[in-house]
Amino acid sequence: MALVTRKAGIGGGNLVEVFRFANSTTAETTATFSYDRTESTSLAGYPTRGNLTADIVNKIDNNAIHDHLNTYISGSSPVKEITQDYENGDSSVSKEAVTSADTLIFIHYGAIDADAKRKVTAAAFVYSGDTGNQSYAKDGVNGITVQMTAVERSAAVTIPSACFNTAYVTGYTAALSIGANTNSVITFYTAS
Repeated sequence: MALVTRKAGIGGGNLVEVFRFANSTTAETTATFSYDRTESTSLAGYPTRGNLTADIVNKIDNNAIHDHLNTYISGSSPVKEITQDYENGDSSVSKEAVTSADTLIFIHYGAIDADAKRKVTAAAFVYSGDTGNQSYAKDGVNGITVQMTAVERSAAVTIPSACFNTAYVTGYTAALSIGANTNSVITFYTAS
């Protein structure tokens, strides 16, 4: 599995915004939390393979992040794996949230390409793994680890255009959709 790591200065292109669901298939238009002091973001996997995870190291250490994580981290394993076996002997593994109450949506704003387009990755996800691990150095917080595991949903997920941060992207006119039985999508929008 290829691992892509992008590093940016504080407040750089690695903004990750988190949204709750307004209903079972549509994101709210106001972020519930923003990882806006991100030191690095690593995306592993790919949407079409159904195995996307995002690992974030951020420099936020305040009441807001701890309240957010306390609200959305499940006490038990938030993800179950589903294996599908096919007649030809192949199989595939997908991940699904154990409870939909733990499922959120993230929008990751990545780097700007040569065509002045910014890569945008969106996923339905649950917090998983080492989320909440903290490290400190003599000058304060060194980082709080956040891991997001993309999960499939049986119905398509709609991300309204009002969710997109105009400080990072422009040129979108319609909602973005994560298809049924998939967990994420990658697109490119004009960078602001």
